[in-house]
Amino acid sequence: MKISDLIRKKLQEEAVGQATISKISSQEIPDVLEVCSQVFSNVMSPEEVKEYIQETADWSISIKATLGEKIIGCYIFNEDSVVQFQRCSKEYLKLYKTKKGIQGVGLAVLPEYR
Repeated sequence: MKISDLIRKKLQEEAVGQATISKISSQEIPDVLEVCSQVFSNVMSPEEVKEYIQETADWSISIKATLGEKIIGCYIFNEDSVVQFQRCSKEYLKLYKTKKGIQGVGLAVLPEYR
């Protein structure tokens, strides 16, 4: 079983209200990017957040949380080494150069749904 399936199963078991966890379709990517830009606006500008997520997300394994028709959160994953996409010092990244596995690029939930 894939890690995204395990996480989805766990989230569904702990779902609050009518929130639904599912894969992100290509049509939903702009909405997911908008959620991320709102949640991470204290870290980067909305444009930078959208660019970073777009560059690093593996949409085939990332998931979203919806309440009704509204996307209220997401968990963005990537299977590449963290060294490929993190914006940290090179010294820090040396520790992770040989590590393999799924990376959590971003976990975003709109504040009003936390």
